[in-house]
Parts: sequence; structure tokens; C-alpha cells
Amino acid sequence: MKRNLIKFVNDKAKYNDLYRKSLMTNLSNSGTKVSSLGVFESVGSTLSFLCLNFKNEKIVSSNLKTNLFSLLFCFKPQVLIINGLGRYRTSQRFRLLLRVLLDYRNSSVQAIFQNYADYRFYRRFCNHAKVYWVPGSGGVSRKIGASENSFVAIQRDSKLSLVAKSIQECASLIQEVKAGDSLSFTLVGCSIRNELAKAQLPNFENVGRYAQDDIFIDGRSFIQPEGYGEGIPHTLVDAMCSGMKVFIKKQCFLRYGLHKLHCKFSCIGNGWGELGATANASKEVSLESVNESYISIISSMNKLKK
Repeated sequence: MKRNLIKFVNDKAKYNDLYRKSLMTNLSNSGTKVSSLGVFESVGSTLSFLCLNFKNEKIVSSNLKTNLFSLLFCFKPQVLIINGLGRYRTSQRFRLLLRVLLDYRNSSVQAIFQNYADYRFYRRFCNHAKVYWVPGSGGVSRKIGASENSFVAIQRDSKLSLVAKSIQECASLIQEVKAGDSLSFTLVGCSIRNELAKAQLPNFENVGRYAQDDIFIDGRSFIQPEGYGEGIPHTLVDAMCSGMKVFIKKQCFLRYGLHKLHCKFSCIGNGWGELGATANASKEVSLESVNESYISIISSMNKLKK
């Protein structure tokens, strides 16, 4: 019996190891032959990707740059995992471009949006492409801090400038609400020498980068800022699965589709609120449940036109 062949493509192969490893492992364990390719690692890897048009492999593509490249130059059945539109989220021209490309490829492409607002838009306006919503890449439970008054924000140097104001706004609001309590605020994931962290986040201790399993150990509450067009932040679903208190803007709460997971939103002021995540909601964004959704969609590729 011929085995299914699936190639996971991304900007770099290491991103598949970081964000798709468990999905690839699950598919492999079910009898599918799975391999990985970084499309933009070298001229050779880009040519290898183009050669997939002549091979009997289905494509699972991630990251916006690779997704666009795949839509333009790969004419095989494929699944696109669209993490978010990033800085193009508010660009009507970009939204139109992606819509045209999806509809041009007709039913040979299945687009999975991790952002609920993006999913709603493309479900409404795409006439031919198959569109799905899956909330994130799957969260896992991690160790969290012991103190009820400890708060943590997880960021990268490249994104901090876009969200620092939002993080500080939330921290200042929490200080007002909990006036008189001794609070601690910790920034994890940025370099210790990040000057922006010192200038715009005066309430935070910048502890640098931790091992992935330890990113929450300095906090029992998690601050989810707005300002970057992610699908649904990986650290957010990890925080939900870890049982942390989550502070988030109402707009983000709706954009990520958390209301569709039957989560509650308790306003604390200025559009900020505390996320009330049920055990069932945490299960729905967990790695196990999300992988089941991806596998179901990917498995249906065998029915698509070549």
C-alpha cells in the first residue's frame, strides 16, 4: 500500500521543529511519511521547493512569507497554516491579495486561520477556497510562579517596540486596582540589555531569556498585550493550559475567538479584563486537541484535485 507523503515547508526548517514537531510526529506515527524543508535557507532549498511540483508529495505550509510563495509557485494540493497577518493585518490591499490568491487556487488549497477575526473575514469573502479556524498551534502546561501578585509578560526583542506601551498600560492599571499590595512584574524573552525595556517598562524586571519550560516561573498571572497581528499567541494558550490568570484587551479577546471557546471576560477598566478560561476551553487550545484538528484537515488533502 502506498504511503502518504507530506512535506512541511516553512521559512526555515527549524521553525517546523519549534512549532510543528508534535504534529509531524503524530502524522508519522499514523503511517504518513513526513519530511521538512526550509524554503528560504538557501538557493538550493528554494529550488527543492519548486521541484515539489513534480513529486508525489502533499504540502503543509506555515508562516506568511512561505504561504504566499507556496500559493504563487506550488500547484499541488496543500494546506496553509496562517498564523496571523502580522503588520499587514490592517492593510486592505494585502487582505485583497491573499483573498485573490486563495480563490485563484480554488479548492486545491485549504487555509487554516489561527486568528478568528481573519477566519471570519476570509470565510465571508472567499468564494472557492476552503477556510477553517483552529485556535493556535497547541498549548502545554508549564510551571508557574507561587505568588498571587506576580505578573509576567513574554516577548521578543523584535516585537517589544510594538507592544511595550500596551504592556505598561496593563501593568499600571493592575497597580491601580491592587493599590497597597506588593506586586512584581517580570519581562521574559528579551535580551538583558534591551534599552526599550528599561525606558518604557519601568515597572518590570527584565530577566532575559529562560528555557521554554521556565518562562512562567516568575509569575502566576500573564499579561497579553495588543499591537501585533498574531494568529493567537503561543504563550497565551500555554498560559491558559497552565492555569494562569490572564489579562487581555477585549478587542484581542474577540479577535482570538476566545468567546467562541466559551471563555468569559471580566472588565477591570480601559478595555482590559481578566480572562475566565474554563477547563474545556483550555482543553480546546491544548496541543492534543489542536493537533487532532490539523490532522483531520490535512488527511482530507487526499481528496483534493491534483
